Amino acid sequence: MKKYFALIVFIAGTLALKAQTTFIYGPIPGSERFGSSVTVLPNGNYVVHDFLYDNGSLQDVGAVYLYNGSNHTLISTLTGKTWGDRVGTGQLVVLSNSNFLLTTPRFHDPVLGDEYLGAVTFINGTTGLNGVVDESNSLVGSQANDNVGADGITVLSNNNYVVRSQSWKNGNNQNAGAVTWGSGTTGVSGIVSSSNSLVGSNIDDKVGAYPITQLINGNYVVSSPLWNKTGVTDAGAVTWCSGTTGRSGVISSSNSLVGSTPFDEVGNNTFLSESGVTALTNGNYVVSSPSWDNGGLLDHAGAVTWCNGTVGITGAVDVSNSLVGSHSADFIGGFITPLTNGNYVVSSPYWANGMVEFAGAATWGNGTTGTTGEISSSNSLVGSQQGDGVGNYGIIALTNGNYVVCSAYWANGTFIRAGAATWGNGNTGIVGVVSSTNSLVGTKMEDFVGVKATALPNGNYVISSRSWANGIVAEAGASTWANGNTGITGVINSTNSLVGTKTGDRVGQGVSILSNGNYLVKSTTWGNGAALSAGAVTWANGSTGITGFVSSANSLVGTQTNDVVGSNDIVELTNGNYVVVSSYWNNGGVAGAGAVTWGSGIMGITGIVSNTNSLVGSHAVDHVGEDRKGVGVYPLTNGNYVVNSKNWDNGSIVDAGASTWCNGNTGAFGLVSTTNSIVGSSTSDLVGDLTFTLPNGNYLIHSPLWNNGAALKAGAVTWANGNTGIVGTISASNSLVGTTEDDNMGLVEPNANVIGGITILPNGNYIVQSRLWDNGAIIDAGAVTFSNGSIGVAGTVNSCNSVLANANTTPQFPYVVAYNTIYNYMLVGRSVQSIVNIYNPTGMALGVNLDNVTQFITGNSPTSLVVSNVCRIVASVLPTGITNPVNGYIEAKVWVQTTQPASFVKRHYQITPDDNAETATGKVTLYFTQQEFTDFNAVNAIKLPINAADAANNKANLLIEKRTGISSDGTGLPASYPTATAPVTINPADADIFYNSTFDRWEVSFNVTGFSGFFVKTQAAVLPLTLLNFQGIRQADNNLLQWQTASEVNTKSFELQSSTNGLNFTITGNVKAIGTGDNRYSFTDNATYAGTKVYYRLKMLDIDGQFTYSNIVVIHFSANQAVSVFPNPATTIVNIHISNSSLLNTTAILYNMQGQAIQSIILKNQLHKMNMQNLASGIYMLRFSDGTAFKIIKE
Repeated sequence: MKKYFALIVFIAGTLALKAQTTFIYGPIPGSERFGSSVTVLPNGNYVVHDFLYDNGSLQDVGAVYLYNGSNHTLISTLTGKTWGDRVGTGQLVVLSNSNFLLTTPRFHDPVLGDEYLGAVTFINGTTGLNGVVDESNSLVGSQANDNVGADGITVLSNNNYVVRSQSWKNGNNQNAGAVTWGSGTTGVSGIVSSSNSLVGSNIDDKVGAYPITQLINGNYVVSSPLWNKTGVTDAGAVTWCSGTTGRSGVISSSNSLVGSTPFDEVGNNTFLSESGVTALTNGNYVVSSPSWDNGGLLDHAGAVTWCNGTVGITGAVDVSNSLVGSHSADFIGGFITPLTNGNYVVSSPYWANGMVEFAGAATWGNGTTGTTGEISSSNSLVGSQQGDGVGNYGIIALTNGNYVVCSAYWANGTFIRAGAATWGNGNTGIVGVVSSTNSLVGTKMEDFVGVKATALPNGNYVISSRSWANGIVAEAGASTWANGNTGITGVINSTNSLVGTKTGDRVGQGVSILSNGNYLVKSTTWGNGAALSAGAVTWANGSTGITGFVSSANSLVGTQTNDVVGSNDIVELTNGNYVVVSSYWNNGGVAGAGAVTWGSGIMGITGIVSNTNSLVGSHAVDHVGEDRKGVGVYPLTNGNYVVNSKNWDNGSIVDAGASTWCNGNTGAFGLVSTTNSIVGSSTSDLVGDLTFTLPNGNYLIHSPLWNNGAALKAGAVTWANGNTGIVGTISASNSLVGTTEDDNMGLVEPNANVIGGITILPNGNYIVQSRLWDNGAIIDAGAVTFSNGSIGVAGTVNSCNSVLANANTTPQFPYVVAYNTIYNYMLVGRSVQSIVNIYNPTGMALGVNLDNVTQFITGNSPTSLVVSNVCRIVASVLPTGITNPVNGYIEAKVWVQTTQPASFVKRHYQITPDDNAETATGKVTLYFTQQEFTDFNAVNAIKLPINAADAANNKANLLIEKRTGISSDGTGLPASYPTATAPVTINPADADIFYNSTFDRWEVSFNVTGFSGFFVKTQAAVLPLTLLNFQGIRQADNNLLQWQTASEVNTKSFELQSSTNGLNFTITGNVKAIGTGDNRYSFTDNATYAGTKVYYRLKMLDIDGQFTYSNIVVIHFSANQAVSVFPNPATTIVNIHISNSSLLNTTAILYNMQGQAIQSIILKNQLHKMNMQNLASGIYMLRFSDGTAFKIIKE
């Protein structure tokens, strides 16, 4: 077979300077839809589909490629075997171990040409699979329309998987169906048969038609309610299977639970139109068969069968192994509720109590052994009157294992539909007839008590009875708190419930639960005096509840008709507080202005809604708190929240829209305005159409219909800091904006109601897809923008921040986007052009000399410091630590020397946070070229890596020298940093010194405490001597250099080197070493230098030719020297005059000749007086932070 390989093109030259994108092209010839799907595996490798790939003359065989996620090399290619196979059109299922499954619905028989056999191929996510799809490597069908895998693949908790194929033919028996287990490590291959699958044996058995039920122990259950027993149509079967080995063979009563009469449909929940298998929390399971016939005479009596989750159950359903109905149409098994303790409750609202139809029953079941027999009042809670329908409004499982039976149609004597809510013990259940002695009940017709019960996190519960009549007051409504360990019985009244007092109050229309166990009662139609539907929201303690009448004393209420307070929703914040959204609240005479009110989760809020306790609108139908989704309030992960008001009017500008950041501990109040919100500036901008919250606490405001001047509906996506929010008007300075009409930034479809153009990544970053963006003259070309969640992206779409399409992306073949969280880059499949773009946010060209950038970082996501207008990266910083992670504004500079310095790499950096520069913590990544390392190696004995492979293992030599402070003269050279703090040497881990072959550069990462100058170097040769000090002073027209050594052994000489720029040094003189012991040396330089200062260093050599360098000292010597000291000699006072302002607020230190520090002087002014009166006569050395030193004689 002729093979084609995908071509990777790394953009070079001009393009590489403007974009950090590499391209993978589909095979040429052959590819037609390369990139139609791109999937990243957990191990970082990725899969690309090309479903119309042509293999020579075989058209549309399709192909799927696996690529190495680190270097983008092709690992494997799997193609179709027959014309029209279209490998890559089916489902791709990823396993947690990075292996994956591929379905090929159109797989053909290569000999007979039969179509839609179907295939499921297991592929190792590390090594891939080369070849063609066939039975040697795939699970396949053998007849036309077998459609193997078409009904879905279920991945089990142990990473094995199950394939469903209901259309598979067993010989001539069409639609017999099959379910096949596969190993998540090795897969399964071959033709589907009874030897590798659980199969049906009759026409239309349709095994695999219903979803697989997974048990918590890793096993699974197959429900086949349409299975046909010999002579019995649709008897139904439920088969237990091992999650470790699966099950194969033909379904029968020897391996399955089965029905025995026509249309028993065992395992089919006909009421819920889903599988009738319910997994219990203890690993066992329950099978529902509401259509089961009891004895063949009682049609649809129904049955519920408990099954052991370790071994299952086999045989026919009957009264000995199941809970069953005793009348026709009892429909037992229609509703099963698992309890948190492993037991379960069967709700049977159609059950007949003798001759009383639809009396209803709720039966507790033992989750360890099951419950069998016919339903009766001795094993169930039952109704006693026709239509009671006990359990018809469901069973509510409480968090403590108990439960509540809701029977809103229960009749209290002659009062039909009075309703009842009955507490049941989760370990024993409750039996008998529903009454006021065991239930909370209504007393009037259509009180509908029990229409809703809500479980609280602390095990208690609340019963909502919005139709309850308070005496003669119809539909006053009630909300009743109940203890989850004992329940509540009797009738509703104001002493046990929160109730309404007026017709139509409907107290208890809804309950919102807070995570701390407290709750809120919503009563949106509650009337405040004559103000109908003013609305009320009442906070209640989840441990005690609340009773009495709703009022402004215990509730947040509206004051005008149709304020409907709380009508939109109640939103809990992540810190436990809450927000009441009332977008139709009326601000005096301004109808529909809207209000959003903050409340404490531990004490609530009461009183009337107003602008003193709420964020409110000021124009008619501002509808504050409402956006495209209806409820426009978004809790942030840091506890704060955002309020969207897309219809807010900015003065006379209708529907400008606004989005308001609010403090989650205090809320926000007052009018929405430009001073507290980000707003639109033109009609129908609809700012705040949607908000997306980021994991790091920040958020995005999506305004796809925002108008950019005359460019209508250009759209905008605005990043905002979750701790401070954003105010002002939307513009390119604070948002990613479109520039042409109908760019609709962040939309993937023209319909503005379609959501999906913004993808939030797990690390807090995000991707904006703008399918309608125009690339110049190319209409709707589309763009995909990667954004850092810590700083966002603003401005217009360009090749630096986005992947740009250069052809129309038709709706049928749009681009697809995936993100590689292992290697941190974005993949964009552009199948119309058969291209996959690889966009690396740090992959742009390296900064050039004097590039600098200031960016704001927050959170704990890595931030690339990029000169955005030229698309060059300077460095990257990742905030680390708990106490003081680097955050806020940070400035990064890079210098690239034109000639190679002697002791450090020519590319060096300065990174300076505005806040806590000396103590902030983070992980820094610096970038270098191999040529820069090679230039360094040319003048240094100890080498950096000599090539990309580091053939000489020189990573271990690489060190970082950190210089605290800021370069005093803008050169960024080591000598320009303050000397008061000694340089720090950092030894990066070898694993953090990485050659990125994609972008042809070295990436060096290391942790720091404190920031500023960073230099890459190697350790100088270790010589057998210790340099105690090296210093220089100006004397008359000469420069005196002095140094002191200790423990000399075989020292040969000291070479004096000088430089006027601190970078390029030349030999000035040579001093022969004494060679042993402790010694003092000096050298006088009589040379004349241009400029204002000269730099000196020592090159210290031993007799073996090894050498090392000293620190650099600086001597100022011009008439405008940086420092002057007088008089000298002195007796008492020495004057210090500072000409170099960079020395202000630094420290000068006075040393004696033994090198001991005698005084420290903080230079706060240009003239400073130093008192030497109490010092002994002798010679002293005064040293400044820039390296300047003066010898002072004290007389």
